[in-house]
Amino acid sequence: MFIKCGNCHRRHSSIAAVRACSQGSEISSCSWLVDTGHCTEDGEAVIVECGADSWTTDRGWRCATGHSHVPADIRYQEGWDYVTADEAAGFANETGRLPVLMNGHP
Repeated sequence: MFIKCGNCHRRHSSIAAVRACSQGSEISSCSWLVDTGHCTEDGEAVIVECGADSWTTDRGWRCATGHSHVPADIRYQEGWDYVTADEAAGFANETGRLPVLMNGHP
């Protein structure tokens, strides 16, 4: 489903993208890498860019499918940071900041 935007007169993939465009955010294509669940003939996973509409926010950027990113300076000010599952165990003790996995869960 695409919605014609009254601001830029292009089509966006969600109401959230139309709202962001109307509020002055530049709409671009999400570059978050997504596993398609398919494999090549060699058995390697097929990874592609999300491609959905994305826009800047006051805390970074977000896309129509739910991907988002918060820059390092804002994460530092808010007292948290992205970590891998392996890093999470001792992260709070070592840094005094809340560890957050890439899926958004603490």
